[in-house]
Amino acid sequence: MMKLFSRNKGGFMAYVEWDNSYSVGVPFFDNQHQKLFDILNNFHAAIQSGKSKELLFPTLNELANYAAVHFGKEEEAMLKGKYANYAEHKKEHDVFTEEVVAYIDDFRNGIKVMPLDILRFVVEWLKKHIAVSDKAYGPALKETVN
Repeated sequence: MMKLFSRNKGGFMAYVEWDNSYSVGVPFFDNQHQKLFDILNNFHAAIQSGKSKELLFPTLNELANYAAVHFGKEEEAMLKGKYANYAEHKKEHDVFTEEVVAYIDDFRNGIKVMPLDILRFVVEWLKKHIAVSDKAYGPALKETVN
């Protein structure tokens, strides 16, 4: 997929900035969260450049695929670490995934989807999820994840 945004190379301004306030205290997951931010920033750059329609489907697929990998790793660590809020956390992942898949299905079926609405939904969900749900697992999983 075409990359219009790069954290290290300038170009379009970031829509969502990673900073240490998002750190969950587990570097492995912090890195994955940064990658999710990068995907969203690239999509925002596509919107700014007028290429959102051609990049919507590939970006949503990239987001869905990477989120699935990330959620799987988090859930695996939670089970391994016997995290008390595993079921609730997994449910949040499942609801988010259903929402993103619904956007993908709408796009495939020719239903008009607004790229900026999708971006706002995902960014707000991700920021809240990291700040509340993911931060809660940090202390419990710090020793479980390498």
